[in-house]
Amino acid sequence: MGEGGLFDSFCCCAESKGLESVREVVDSHVHFSGVGGLTSKFHDAAYFGEGAKRRDAYTEEEFEIQAVACGLDVDRCVFVECMLGDAVAEASWALERCRSHDSKIGAVVAHAPAPDGGDAVEEFLRRLPGCDAHRKPAGLAGGRVVLLGDPMPHKFACLDPLYGEGLGALHARGLHWEWCCRPESLPAVATQSSRFPDMTFVLDHCGHNAGGDDFKTWSRDVAALADRCPNILCKLGASEEWGLQSEKPGQFIKHAISVFGADRCLYESNFFVGHAAHGLAYDHAARLTYDALAGEQPGCCDDEDAVALVFAGNAKRVYGLGH
Repeated sequence: MGEGGLFDSFCCCAESKGLESVREVVDSHVHFSGVGGLTSKFHDAAYFGEGAKRRDAYTEEEFEIQAVACGLDVDRCVFVECMLGDAVAEASWALERCRSHDSKIGAVVAHAPAPDGGDAVEEFLRRLPGCDAHRKPAGLAGGRVVLLGDPMPHKFACLDPLYGEGLGALHARGLHWEWCCRPESLPAVATQSSRFPDMTFVLDHCGHNAGGDDFKTWSRDVAALADRCPNILCKLGASEEWGLQSEKPGQFIKHAISVFGADRCLYESNFFVGHAAHGLAYDHAARLTYDALAGEQPGCCDDEDAVALVFAGNAKRVYGLGH
């Protein structure tokens, strides 16, 4: 099964059971492209670097093949919007797959237009199959619109009153919101999230998109976010998008675990981006996460409760994936 852990020095346990011992895996963050007649804008992204593995399509079948090749038996996954054309078409396709018996997609995070206000959110939801004024579509767990792009949104963009209205509309429907941002937006994310203390929020990619090597500033701000907002969970992964030059990704993941706690962290692979953009094996993020957990938990790799929460339990709770 592939190479050993990248950060074995984190582990103080001479007889670590290793990633192979993880009994259940729920991947909280996957993307597909070139499926259902839909292609992601990220499919041929300009930032794809050396080692990129371009394909005509990044499918559920390819996802399963890569996971199995790494020895990971992924029980279910969460499809996260990735700009597959029209937002309604993307969500409708993903929700249809979610309801299919031959799909591992257990929940969907849609491109819901919270930044445009409550009316825009309601209009979007009404256009989805299985939604009416009193219920949300089966399988829909939350929404996301990345605080990234060209031009880059202002670091305080999420504090716009319309944005708050949109979040309120999602909350009223029992849906959560996911933040995908640069580190400079973390203080604003904390402020907006604190305004909805009963709403669940998820911080994608440790809140470190294109954050580079500035561990000091990010670590301070993400710790403040975790402390101020107990309603936020953190996804551990997508280090290929962080723009690191010298710092080891494991340092960031380990810090995220230390400030959020194992009960508020989620494993994510970020398929297909890691593989497509940089040729990373499917288990790259899984190994970083497992090795960071090994160094953070007093019981080391033998702390099966922490591993079970991060690799499956928390995702099942947040995305309503109970059997």
